[in-house]
Amino acid sequence: SVWSFPRPPALEVERRPLRIEFAGETIASTNSGMRVLETSHPPVYFFPPGDVREDFLDGPRGGSACEWKGRAVYFDVVVQGERASDAVFAYPGPVQRFKELKGWYSV
Repeated sequence: SVWSFPRPPALEVERRPLRIEFAGETIASTNSGMRVLETSHPPVYFFPPGDVREDFLDGPRGGSACEWKGRAVYFDVVVQGERASDAVFAYPGPVQRFKELKGWYSV
């Protein structure tokens, strides 16, 4: 249950392989992911930058602020003319507690 996840959120190593596809292309694939568990939210998975096809990302643009992790920026995913708006986000300068996420992508 997402209601049993911690507050403030927890950052954990994800040991299972993670893979994201869009429009027939692999956007991200890793065996070295991280996940954030936060009360009332589904798990959020993060990929290291080297495991994300940045050539499919358009941005960053816009943003939002998280009281726990800091300021996020958003990217569209574009593959062969198909676009998924704001489908990826990252924390370019996360707060100290989540410093491991700097430059990583949530896809």
